[in-house]
Amino acid sequence: MKRIFLLTVGLTVLSTVFNSVQAQNLLENNQSFNEGLRDWENGVWGDEQGEPKGYLKHYTEDGQDDSNCIKIICKKPTKDGQGNKLFLKRSGLRLRKNKTYILTFWVKSRYADDEMYMTIFSGPDTGSKKEWGGITDQTFKFTGNGEWHKMTHRFTAKSQYPDHPADLKNAAIVFGFDKRKGSYFIDNVSLREE
Repeated sequence: MKRIFLLTVGLTVLSTVFNSVQAQNLLENNQSFNEGLRDWENGVWGDEQGEPKGYLKHYTEDGQDDSNCIKIICKKPTKDGQGNKLFLKRSGLRLRKNKTYILTFWVKSRYADDEMYMTIFSGPDTGSKKEWGGITDQTFKFTGNGEWHKMTHRFTAKSQYPDHPADLKNAAIVFGFDKRKGSYFIDNVSLREE
C-alpha cells in the first residue's frame, strides 16, 4: 500500500512539473520588451510600389503593466496589402505537432476601428531547410481608444496549407502594422501550449 501511495505521489509531482514546463511562455525572453528589441527583428519589405514606410522603437513610457513596450510608427501603409510588411518578428519557435497553443498580447492605438496582422510560419528566413509554410494567421480588430486591449488567438500547430508543409521546429511569429498610417503600441507577448 505504501508503494502505491508513493508511486501515486511521484506521478502527480512529475505530471505537475511536466505540465508547468509545457505551459512555459515560448517567448519568455524579453516578451515585455524590457530590453528593447533584443531577440526581436523588425523592418520593412516589398517592392518600390508596395513597400511601406515606418519604423519601430523601444518606448519607455506607459507599457501595459510596466514602463516598457514597442511603439510602431507607420508613415506610409501598404496599399491593399495584407499588413505584414512593416513587421516585428521573433524566430526560434519550436512547436509540437497537433498541440494547441494560446497566443496573447496587448495592443493599443488611437485609430477608432483598428486592426493589425499576425502570422506564424516557417521558411528559409526562420532557419528551415523547407520552403515557406504557414501555420496560422489572424487579423486582429480592436477599438483604438488609447487603452490597452488584450488579443487572444488559439491554434493547433500543423501545416495550414498541404502543398506547403510547415517546419514546426523552425518557426517564427510576425506582427504586421502597415494596414494604415499612424502609431501602434504592443506589449507582453505570450505563446503557451494549452
